[in-house]
Amino acid sequence: MLHLRYAYAKLGTDYYLGGVTDRYRRGRALPSPTYVFWDSTRRCNLRCLHCGAVKETYAHELSTEQMKGILDQLAAMKVGMFGATGGEPLLRRDLREVLSYAHGLGMRTGIATNGFLIDEAAAEWMGALPVDSDPGEP
Repeated sequence: MLHLRYAYAKLGTDYYLGGVTDRYRRGRALPSPTYVFWDSTRRCNLRCLHCGAVKETYAHELSTEQMKGILDQLAAMKVGMFGATGGEPLLRRDLREVLSYAHGLGMRTGIATNGFLIDEAAAEWMGALPVDSDPGEP
């Protein structure tokens, strides 16, 4: 089943990208993305060998206000899902504020986390937001 699911997803991606390329060549408006995943930080509380976060760093991370400006633009494009990845996104002190802002603009929100920093307080705000992490249907 996994191989069939992969083949179906690849077929959809190829079809979508083919349409984007065709629209671009003809000078037509490009479709908005359905999902946006924000690589919020390269910092991490772990040093997993398979992860690229330990191999590079960002000189400067985007500020909360910069992210809100980007989220305003994504909302105007009707993006349905906004997720935070990393590194470890829970190391960002403003993560809750950024995800709350995205949610307030009508986007579903998600986090790709290693889970080690989720305590009771974090679980409560994630559940209340809600943080979904399932791209599903936006």
